[in-house]
Amino acid sequence: MSVLTRIWTDNPVLTKELRVRMRGSRAYWIITGYLALLSFILFMSYSVWYNTSALRGGGFSSGSKVGQYFFYIIIAVQAALVGFITPAITAGAITIEREQRTMEMLEMTRLSRSSIVAGKLLSAISFVALLLTSSLPLTSICFFLGGVSPEQVFYWYLLLFAISFVTATVGLVWSTIARTTAAAVVMTYSTLFAPFILYVGIGVMTGMGGNSANPWNATLVVGLVAGLFGVPVSDLFGLGWTPVAGIVRAWDMRHYYGLTLPIWLAPVLTYALFGLTLAALASARLESFPDRKAGKLRLLVTLFVAQQLFFFYGARFAVFAPGKAGPAAMGAGFSLLFSLAYPIVLILFLVPIFVTGEIRRVEAKSFSQYLLNGWSPHGLRRGRIASGLPFMLLLCAFAIGMYCLSFVLIRQPSAISGGLGGTNRSVFATAGQPMVNPSGTVTFKTPAAPAAAPAQNELADLIHVAISLAVAVCGFAALGLLLSVAIRNRWVSMLLLYVVLLAILIAPSMARSKYVNAETKTAPGITINLYYLNPLMTLSEVTDTPDHFWSDMPLAFGRTPIWRGGIVCWLFVGGISLLAMLPFVKKISSGEPVQYEDLAARM
Repeated sequence: MSVLTRIWTDNPVLTKELRVRMRGSRAYWIITGYLALLSFILFMSYSVWYNTSALRGGGFSSGSKVGQYFFYIIIAVQAALVGFITPAITAGAITIEREQRTMEMLEMTRLSRSSIVAGKLLSAISFVALLLTSSLPLTSICFFLGGVSPEQVFYWYLLLFAISFVTATVGLVWSTIARTTAAAVVMTYSTLFAPFILYVGIGVMTGMGGNSANPWNATLVVGLVAGLFGVPVSDLFGLGWTPVAGIVRAWDMRHYYGLTLPIWLAPVLTYALFGLTLAALASARLESFPDRKAGKLRLLVTLFVAQQLFFFYGARFAVFAPGKAGPAAMGAGFSLLFSLAYPIVLILFLVPIFVTGEIRRVEAKSFSQYLLNGWSPHGLRRGRIASGLPFMLLLCAFAIGMYCLSFVLIRQPSAISGGLGGTNRSVFATAGQPMVNPSGTVTFKTPAAPAAAPAQNELADLIHVAISLAVAVCGFAALGLLLSVAIRNRWVSMLLLYVVLLAILIAPSMARSKYVNAETKTAPGITINLYYLNPLMTLSEVTDTPDHFWSDMPLAFGRTPIWRGGIVCWLFVGGISLLAMLPFVKKISSGEPVQYEDLAARM
């Protein structure tokens, strides 16, 4: 309670920000414009419905559907406005203090960096909460038409508040990084547009078979992940009535491991942990020695990954709820092993953040000892580049461990080594289908007859996927270390690593699509061999029928398993990177002047 009291009531930054933001006439004009825009859009939506449905469609008999229609329009517009307004408030929170030369005075006070960040953040989301609250009278119009329950209003407004919290922390992080307010605003909105670009990239990879010979597996994974972020998944990608659409509709974001939880729990926890991690990052950026706060940041990242995987694995079992017939019953062939696609992608996108950094002169002089110290408990608590690889390998082991733990939670630990996808890897297989019993436990359907395909060792497949991921992380970390010592700019190195990652994920899929297209069939070229660097292809190989997987994959190593070829390729990349960085490390150790931070590192 003392911490909360210090942050809320005894925080002069929060008091000052609230008075400036709430007492001026600008606040009233913003609220008025906000409500006027919502009212105008609601009026236009009503006019369109009246002209198209009420006059031409036979009257007002579908009032409940109209109420839902208006309600979701209000929510969608508010989500767009919240995503646009909130970052504008926080993107200049710290940069304005620096431009006005008042940040030094704040740092000289007894206020902690966390209190400064909390004051800026709470004032921003308080104003957004006021905007959301002011729109409730417009939302109440939907109650007159019916079809909207108080639970729905509570869920969606809670989700809007959670989204505002995350967007506010994104702007605050860039405000601590950028030197000017204009740069902070540009980077903030670019970051918020990144998920949409990623969505398009996933769609391209799915359509081109980048994650599997059958893109339905990838679409199912994307649908479950979208649900964890509160995005409705019933019509994701315009699936219509395909088997994947039936499976996604079988999950209503309430059921995990046979348990029924509040529908808002998973999305709100997702945004809360993500926002807290970003807020902690902003606080660390204001510290004189931010490396000392790396332990808390890595703990929050681990908690976020744990929360995501816990609900994701639980949802993967829950899509096979009892009583689901038709398309939903056709999903037995989706191997549970493919649920590792999400943690693999999550870890790959975290690698550039933790394996890039700056090398100091004192560290370069004893470079080998510096890298070894990163594997110690003390090194893991520091945010230096030497501990990036150990931390990412721990996350890999943690993700695989969570996968195995999910079978223990459903009281089926023996299913880890068998019964995951049945002996038939066809998409319409019935063997090994997980089913939720009325008691809440999950069991696996026993095959009625021996399958035509030979039995597969699911435990060996899991080991191959784990090895492929670990070696890819090691090679990727070595490449990040090379870029860090060669460029000596963390942001440029991180950006280049993300470019390499996207090339690995997208370029071979594009080459393959041209190769298998009958109209534009061309030689696949060398870029198709980038599949060896993609751990998702190992996952695709072990969850698909061998003949189908290799039917259109003219790779350099022939029919050698992807995981073996990937190990060779990543070991080659890692070895070349380690050898290439030695001249740069020698140059840093001999030519860079000793800075104050070097002296502090020795203490």
